[in-house]
Amino acid sequence: MYQDISQLIHDICSLAKKSKDLELKEKVFDLTNLVIDLRNENEDIREKLKLLEGSLKKVEENTEFAKKMKIDPKGDKFWLEDETVPYCLNVGILSIKRFI
Repeated sequence: MYQDISQLIHDICSLAKKSKDLELKEKVFDLTNLVIDLRNENEDIREKLKLLEGSLKKVEENTEFAKKMKIDPKGDKFWLEDETVPYCLNVGILSIKRFI
């Protein structure tokens, strides 16, 4: 049993080279190219997965932040957990200011 696909492909290519069957050689060449393409696609997918996991972590952090917020019924300010000084929600200019 092969643990590494590249060794299996190498062995198949070696056997195909010994053969005089041109069609077999072409099919092995096509198979080799397909394996290379799949390996590259797998690497791309793994990179995208890492990016998505990072994005998910940020969303989870933002969710935790939202759970700590207490929003004023008017919706113009909020507090974080047990803080006594509120923050201002100014949607018009998309900024957050601290009331002092």
